[in-house]
Amino acid sequence: MRACAWFLPLLIALPACAGVPGIGAATCASDVPFPDLAAALRTWEAVDLTHPLDASVPYWPGSKYFPFEAWDLAKWEEVRAFSRAYRVPEHYGTHVDAPIHFAEGQAAMEAVPVTAFYGPAVVFDIRAKAAADPDAALTAEDVAAWEREHGRVPEGAIALLRTGWEERWGSVEAYRNFDENGELRFPSYGIDAARVLLVERGCKGLCVDGLSVDRGVDPGFPVHRLGSGMGRWFAENLANLGRLPPAGAVVFVLPVPLRGGSGAQARAVAFLPPAR
Repeated sequence: MRACAWFLPLLIALPACAGVPGIGAATCASDVPFPDLAAALRTWEAVDLTHPLDASVPYWPGSKYFPFEAWDLAKWEEVRAFSRAYRVPEHYGTHVDAPIHFAEGQAAMEAVPVTAFYGPAVVFDIRAKAAADPDAALTAEDVAAWEREHGRVPEGAIALLRTGWEERWGSVEAYRNFDENGELRFPSYGIDAARVLLVERGCKGLCVDGLSVDRGVDPGFPVHRLGSGMGRWFAENLANLGRLPPAGAVVFVLPVPLRGGSGAQARAVAFLPPAR
């Protein structure tokens, strides 16, 4: 299935897409029917890419980070209603990094337009490499190999990287994967692949099923700094990427528009087209 084959019918049904680069009717074949959005959603499978948010979530091991906390504000036995308050770092669980996270003067969370958070999904799979080497990275050659099979990554796409790290989600220690020297060891994007996807292909954002879009061993967060400086966003700790095809799905990664936020929790969902 080529990258453009099925995402256009759903996207062109969204009025907000009219003027978004790379999502116009000229992007793919002109014979794709213009669907009613509600009808399309009845036939497309929805896949939740979000981990539930609670105190067991593996989180970044910085000294000022802390686990999810929640407490009751109203209880059934007291007022016949239930509500809670909670406290959580911005970069916790399935979340989005705003451009300001690694680029001073770039947009905070509420200033990123909602049109930036949906697009055709391109899914890369480096599980085999990551199983053999926790420092594995998606490379520019991996992107080229994907394009030889599925077609050019379309402008306005959202890249998702499947490393297999989701299988470690139930263990904070295994997910962080510190080595004997106290260094984080987990796979992610290489800077050469990030440059192809963000600069040359015009992807809106990069997503990963691990702790960061930079590998644990990469000093200085080069992928973050490249994308943040371009005004792009990143999503980390995604789930269920194994249920997505390499090309053809549509993904929505919708963060809380936290004013001034460097990031925020998000609900991520993909829509899969009916099989041809």
